[in-house]
Amino acid sequence: MRDEMLFIDGELVDLDDDSKITLNYKSNLFTDLSKIVSNNSYTIKLPKTVRNQRIIQHADLPACDTDYPRILHDARYFRNGVEVIPKAKAVLISVSDTIEIAITWGNFVSMNDLIQEGISLNDLPVNEDYVQWNSSLAISNYNMNAGVIVSKINFGLKSTETLATYHPSVRVSYILNQIKNKYGLTFNWPDNIQSFLSTLIIPLLTRNGGHANQRDNYGLLDANNVQTSQNGSLVYWTNLEKGPGFSSAFEYVFDTSGTIVRFVKLKVDGTVVLTPNFKSKNNNIVVFYGDTSVMENFRYLPYTVVPGEFPYYYNIPFEVDIQTGSFFTIGLRQGFTQLSGSDTHRMTFDMKPKEIQMGDRFSVIENLPKIKTIDFLKSLCSLCGLFAIPSENEGQISFVSVDTIRNNISKAKDWTRRVVAQTYENKPYEIAYILDDFARNNRMKYKDDDTVVSSYDGVLVIEDNTIDYERDAVTLPFAASDTRGGIASVPIYSYNTSGELEFSSVESRILIEQDDSGKSKAIFTGLDWPTLINNYYQSYQGIIRKPVIITEKIEISDFDLKSLDVTVPIYLGQYGRYYAIIEIKAENTGICECKLLQLEV
Repeated sequence: MRDEMLFIDGELVDLDDDSKITLNYKSNLFTDLSKIVSNNSYTIKLPKTVRNQRIIQHADLPACDTDYPRILHDARYFRNGVEVIPKAKAVLISVSDTIEIAITWGNFVSMNDLIQEGISLNDLPVNEDYVQWNSSLAISNYNMNAGVIVSKINFGLKSTETLATYHPSVRVSYILNQIKNKYGLTFNWPDNIQSFLSTLIIPLLTRNGGHANQRDNYGLLDANNVQTSQNGSLVYWTNLEKGPGFSSAFEYVFDTSGTIVRFVKLKVDGTVVLTPNFKSKNNNIVVFYGDTSVMENFRYLPYTVVPGEFPYYYNIPFEVDIQTGSFFTIGLRQGFTQLSGSDTHRMTFDMKPKEIQMGDRFSVIENLPKIKTIDFLKSLCSLCGLFAIPSENEGQISFVSVDTIRNNISKAKDWTRRVVAQTYENKPYEIAYILDDFARNNRMKYKDDDTVVSSYDGVLVIEDNTIDYERDAVTLPFAASDTRGGIASVPIYSYNTSGELEFSSVESRILIEQDDSGKSKAIFTGLDWPTLINNYYQSYQGIIRKPVIITEKIEISDFDLKSLDVTVPIYLGQYGRYYAIIEIKAENTGICECKLLQLEV
């Protein structure tokens, strides 16, 4: 009689002799973060009993309308009285003469949404964080406990240029917190890596208009006193209750120290609310712009009506050129509704500049690098030689290095007597000498950028003439940075032949914050790949230089599987060596097939 129990959504499922449950444990050492494989089972075949068919909500019937196969289900697995897997996710694969399911647990479950959604850092949920971009801008104190700072960086400006031209930066910890909040994740870093990450900052190198500027740049247009064009069907609002970002009803301007600055580009990007007496959905929102003498110069706004009764909500993204002396306002081209001055017709809208100008609020989130969140996390792992490992805590991602495993040699498990020998010879069941996807020279690179003069790339070496000569092992989504005047150079500004300041784009950067007489300064020194390899890849390089991977059949108890820690190496007296766990295939016989990477002695 088998002693196994599988629960799905809290219900015990029926198993029979064909319901073989084989578990696959993955340590994900040397695995790309975006390609990590969760611990998983091989396909489990459940008998088509009445109970099991009820549990899957009769998804085996074509006429049954259920989403059961399309969602993940909570699962628990017991073997010989031991809860081997307390938290897993089960999925229904198919139904034939049996019900085929599979279960997963570990990192994939926690990171699935982050990987699948694939959003960029500048698409994270918008918040109110900003820096006021004006003449009062100052370099932050070095010990300032804030996620958003202004650090001294060589942006290509002359020494006589005002600090107001500086772009702010964010600490890496700030971005990690935004990702945590979005996906409900907790990141567990080694102590020395946590200290290193706390020094890293990301400069904001774009000038996107940003959510923060919408708070001042709004309009509330009241149609109590309606004006109509000659054809009687075109109406627009004249009574404007304006936010402080508006200086007049028909000019979108920004007043900085008494100087009127008209934006070349205007972006209407918000929600229009019409209340309460519009009696038809057939009205067309239009924008008026251009010369004040040509009031019929309008353009229909593309909008989407949000379903529901009054008030109607319209989403209206729109861009228009605004030149000096021109006007801008929003109106309504009638459908079936005749407006009258006695009715209350009100439209509210937000506007933000296409590009931040001096005096604006420098929004943070919208100006983060356009780098996918998963690629950002991968870059941190690559900088520090880290790999993600399974965690028992849901939503927690733990990162370790090869150094972590080597430092745990004193805690190594002695599995010498557990090996199920194939012959009387003292040899492994199988032995291999090549790690997947590696070449002799594995280049570690920064992203190319024409503004960077020097090379900061490095290489990891494998001594094996039978494999490819070289490959790009890591290419970070950031460019490197040269040094100008003792600080990192990020030349987003330059001067034309007339001496006028010009702004241009460069690749995203990552820098180290340094104490500059109590003020924040950014440097790149220490982020070049030769230094990173020397600091974080010594043990890694030692193992991969001449890798040895063995496969053995080893007896592992259910209790040991439950408490398996892939950061703790094992010792095999047969070979006098310590090994890191790469993969374990565990069947209910208690005999497991283990793939092990030999550590240096």
